[in-house]
Amino acid sequence: MQMKNRIITTLTVATMLLAQAGTALADSTINVYLKGKLQTFEQSAIIKDGSTLVPMRAIFEALGATVKWDGKQQIIDATKGEKVIRLQIGWKGAWIGETKVALDAAPQIINGSTMVPLRFIGEALGEKVEWDSTSRSVLISTDKSQLPKADSGVYKGYATVMRDVIKSETSTGVKMPDATYKILESNSDAFFATNRDKFSLYDKAKQVSSANMSKNPAQYSSTITEVSRIRIFDVQDLTAKNGQITTMAYGESESGGLFFQIFYAGSKKLAKEDVIEMVGISAGKSQISVINRQGNQYDAPVTVFVAGNIFTALEEYQLQAERGKGETIEFDDEAQARLDKGTVTSYTGEMGLVQAAEDGVLSEVQRLVGTNHVDANALPQNRTPLMAAALKGNDEIVTYLLSQGADPNLGYSFTSPLSSAAYSGKASTVKLLLQAGAVPNDFALSTARDNGYADILTLLEAATK
Repeated sequence: MQMKNRIITTLTVATMLLAQAGTALADSTINVYLKGKLQTFEQSAIIKDGSTLVPMRAIFEALGATVKWDGKQQIIDATKGEKVIRLQIGWKGAWIGETKVALDAAPQIINGSTMVPLRFIGEALGEKVEWDSTSRSVLISTDKSQLPKADSGVYKGYATVMRDVIKSETSTGVKMPDATYKILESNSDAFFATNRDKFSLYDKAKQVSSANMSKNPAQYSSTITEVSRIRIFDVQDLTAKNGQITTMAYGESESGGLFFQIFYAGSKKLAKEDVIEMVGISAGKSQISVINRQGNQYDAPVTVFVAGNIFTALEEYQLQAERGKGETIEFDDEAQARLDKGTVTSYTGEMGLVQAAEDGVLSEVQRLVGTNHVDANALPQNRTPLMAAALKGNDEIVTYLLSQGADPNLGYSFTSPLSSAAYSGKASTVKLLLQAGAVPNDFALSTARDNGYADILTLLEAATK
């Protein structure tokens, strides 16, 4: 469908400034759930003029729409199937196809993020949108029964114990921020329960780089975060007065130079040189003494982090693969009718491409890459289409993706396409990747060796010579 060129040609400087700096209610966290899953955004959701605003690209892509941004005109165009939506910064209106509608709040730019009205976007794309005042949550096609269960309160007192442990075990006597303490109290089951799930906090976490976390830990004192690629260099168990065991570990970012002092309720079996992912919350900043390669000792800043979950990167990758396989996309009645006629597919966007590659649907991979121009090197949730296809040993899709410019070395060593292929146990897939320039890594070699894949090990060892 061709949309007529309808835009607001001029916006005064004053209007633009008001649009970007409008008063927003942000005194309490607003959660957004889509089909039962908590969404995380780089810029938190806010309430403006009674409407919840969320980051543009994140919400459109989560809903399976493609989005284009015209920075000069500050126009947003989103497309899903035959439906086209147009918005503009500072304008309390929108176009849905050829129909003009009014908005309660105009899109605006906050902290560099383009924010759009969530209810309008969701309903325009066929989703049911509700507000749950009890949990301060926006529910998109989500039943209240799907919301997380309330914390039992059984482990609430552990937050106090953890606060005391941190104060006594950090060199500067770190005082836990009140915001951090409140998060630990309200999520005590997920942080402290002895039988908590390995990924109890995973769906609540916002991914943050070790660099950003180290730069300003206070910024994340009220946000559950996931920090990746931390290499452990010291670990010990502590016993509190009430008998509670806490694992205290020191780690450094794998890129080097960023240090973390990690506290975990319970005894976590960690060893030096383990590389971990951790989900939890920042509790402040302290100092540690470290010795550099020249043997000189110096004091370095260290981020204090309370981890509710600690796991290997491979465990996270496998969890994502398992969850992705079971996901389905729901459609409204109109879309479902087109689906039944074979004119609509459930594979959309970057995540859809990864899913299609994993499911072995070559026609959908070709459509998304060749027709819809989805990047063959897309990396949603740290997974590329090539990793997904290699993990399944699907030579046909691996060959196609490589022909479309997929990078055989994109990813960490433990989740690279070559490591994934080695894990699949299929030598022909490994060979295809090596021929395309994949570089053997220790993880791929150890995977082949540990699983007894002699033919794969031979290929990898030959490529290292």
